[in-house]
Amino acid sequence: MQKKVLHPSPFVFLKNLILIELAFALIPPLLLFFNVSERYEATSIADVAPFALLWTLFITVLQIVAVSLAFLAWYLPRYVMDEEGVYFQRGPGRALKKMADFTAIQAVRVEQGPLGRRMGYGHVLLELSSHQTFKIKDIDDPSAIGDQIEARVQQALAKQDTVAPQKRVSELLKEGESQYTEFKSSLMWDYRQKRINKKLYGPVMKSLAAFMNSRGGHLLIGVDDEGRILGIEADMQGLRKPNVDGWENAFNQAFNKMIGVEYRRLIDLEFYEEDAKTVCHVYARPSNRPIFLKENNSEKFYVRAGNASQPLTFSQAVRYIQARFPDL
Repeated sequence: MQKKVLHPSPFVFLKNLILIELAFALIPPLLLFFNVSERYEATSIADVAPFALLWTLFITVLQIVAVSLAFLAWYLPRYVMDEEGVYFQRGPGRALKKMADFTAIQAVRVEQGPLGRRMGYGHVLLELSSHQTFKIKDIDDPSAIGDQIEARVQQALAKQDTVAPQKRVSELLKEGESQYTEFKSSLMWDYRQKRINKKLYGPVMKSLAAFMNSRGGHLLIGVDDEGRILGIEADMQGLRKPNVDGWENAFNQAFNKMIGVEYRRLIDLEFYEEDAKTVCHVYARPSNRPIFLKENNSEKFYVRAGNASQPLTFSQAVRYIQARFPDL
């Protein structure tokens, strides 16, 4: 991954120059309003140097200082992107300060005002999994830079090691939900409606597709969001074979229909019992091909972002697939 250096747009310096000149243009009316020249003439200094000369020197020096500071504020700061993340540097010789790791970036947004849209500059906002937001300010062509950052995010995710293989259910429960772990109360039992609801296959299969499109992960079925074990026994009530074998058969049918039988080899199922309640531990390995979830006569592409499974738009999916599956 090539290092890329970003500088603020020169239009920012031009805008600041205009603001400085406007500010100096307001000074003469203020001088007249406060009778500065008359007050100066009443002092002993007026016998040494005329007001016009001193004022000209003062304004000249002040303008030089203001313009110099505006130039340095534009010229010195820079943003640097390498293979790991985005950094900010206040000037040459200053330490690079990391703004964000690519693997921690959840969303990239572009922000432009009316002048920025006309002149082609703006901000790129980086939203992190920690709920922090960092801003790359006043750069040229922020949309293109945003696309480049998104591509580097996907490349960084693709290069990371996959999630560790099978972990004990007790360890996963203790760790809680994360980028690599998710809990589902059931496969098809609707706890609100107190009945079998096969629409609940969708959230389960969505999570598995997202894990396989990303770096793999663990799905515990029969566990609520707080990590309490509910068991999959409620699911079994609607099965012809109300046991683990019947439950696994229902899981396989839903998986094959919504994801594809050819990807079933990437899924390992284990059953864990505690206090007469059964939890299904599903370990999803990362796929070497993009996986689309088939639901309601449409296909959607999901990836894992933080502790959630997120759908990508068509353009986002294209960029992600190009980075995540470069051999296709």
